[in-house]
Amino acid sequence: MGSTEYSVYIVRCGDDTYYTGIAADVARHIVEHQSGPRGAKYLKGRGPIQLVYSEVVGDRSRASRLE
Repeated sequence: MGSTEYSVYIVRCGDDTYYTGIAADVARHIVEHQSGPRGAKYLKGRGPIQLVYSEVVGDRSRASRLE
């Protein structure tokens, strides 16, 4: 069984604040933040958001520590 690789990412919000998160699929997660009900509460009303950094870091545990 293969392990899923996670990324740490940073987005810049429309109010010039930053949000850091982790995801196995950063592109899908950004779409969820922008339009889906599963987006982070912090980002509600802070759009538009722009991805400014993303890096694959390994497993979920490592990604969480780096977040």
